[in-house]
Amino acid sequence: MTSMSNSDKTDTIVAIATPRGNAGVGIIRLSGPKSLHIASEIANIRKEPRVANFVIINVGQIRDKAIAIYFKSPQSFTGEDIVELQCHGGALLLDKIVDALIKHGARLAKPGEFTRRALLNGKLSLTDAESLIDTIHAESDAELTVAGNSSELHVKTKSIEQELTGISAQIEACLDHPDEVTLDTILLKKQLNAFLKTLSLFTDAAQTSHYIYNGINVAILGEPNVGKSSLFNQLLGHDRSIVTEIAGTTTDLVSETMQVGGYKVRLTDTAGIRDGAGKIEKLGIEKSLRVACDCDIALVFDDTALKLVKDKPYICVTRNSSIDTLKKQIIEKTIGILPKLQSRAVANTRQINELVCAKIAIESALKNTAADLLASDIQTALYHISNITGTNASEAVLDEIFSRFCLGK
Repeated sequence: MTSMSNSDKTDTIVAIATPRGNAGVGIIRLSGPKSLHIASEIANIRKEPRVANFVIINVGQIRDKAIAIYFKSPQSFTGEDIVELQCHGGALLLDKIVDALIKHGARLAKPGEFTRRALLNGKLSLTDAESLIDTIHAESDAELTVAGNSSELHVKTKSIEQELTGISAQIEACLDHPDEVTLDTILLKKQLNAFLKTLSLFTDAAQTSHYIYNGINVAILGEPNVGKSSLFNQLLGHDRSIVTEIAGTTTDLVSETMQVGGYKVRLTDTAGIRDGAGKIEKLGIEKSLRVACDCDIALVFDDTALKLVKDKPYICVTRNSSIDTLKKQIIEKTIGILPKLQSRAVANTRQINELVCAKIAIESALKNTAADLLASDIQTALYHISNITGTNASEAVLDEIFSRFCLGK
């Protein structure tokens, strides 16, 4: 795995680990070889590891009562020496403490740098790190569940990676010593087909993964004054759209996200579709047509709406449709009655893309008989698999992943 520069690895980093804003408690985290020394410049911290101790933090004229915990390397989140200061959560107070720690030799951490150090020090796998960020950003029960079930993906891709590495070595030996080394093509094809079957466990759930990760986009479509806004409000459980007896009340899109059965669902109320609308209403209708094109499933009131989504999943509705039934149907027509593939869902678009590319390379390898072409396909598959396990992940891949993290994590 590509590592940080020597200067980055020897730096002691600091950041506020809790969200910005005033709160009862705010946590400041240091990680690096000088963590205990730097923290001791502003508080009398005991050197006994993993023991919470009461301290008085002194920063100029400012004093704060806090709890300090020292985690000695390698028994810490990052694998380095860590000190956590649990202070009172005033934003200004925390900033002052961080500034003081920087003056005493720490460096402000980059986004995700604590977790990146944990990865590079072998405390986490890359799938663990991505699971962590997916957990932090989760907006539904399903996202939390999938984010917490990353171990199977790591175990299976790590196993494939190890076997592909062995296969690659065999092929290279055949290329270097064609008269002495032969390749068992029957065994090779059996192995490659087994890899395809394993990878398909995850790629077959790609649509489920998409819904879990991005949410299910539901468009409510129909002519004016058929009850779209009323249905929208009923599904949400509160008044969000304006409802009147006047046709054309909704002239723009109104959207809100909710959970249905643990899944993230984005509902969009649309302008009624009709001929002869005024200038402003026409603009709303144009947006309605785009929503109809982009939605995952539509709730349609009439034939006008049905014509727009005949190639998509849809549910015919009326003013009196059962809300509970509709919610159940939305999940059934997108994710399925019993989402058996959810356990294999990957709440991460990057990982899905890498899995698909690895499958394509293995499928190509199964068609090739020439050893040089076969070697190239195996190396391509190995490259994409290693971008999931993190074994040979490039700095660019790591930068893209850890850019999603916040300061202090």
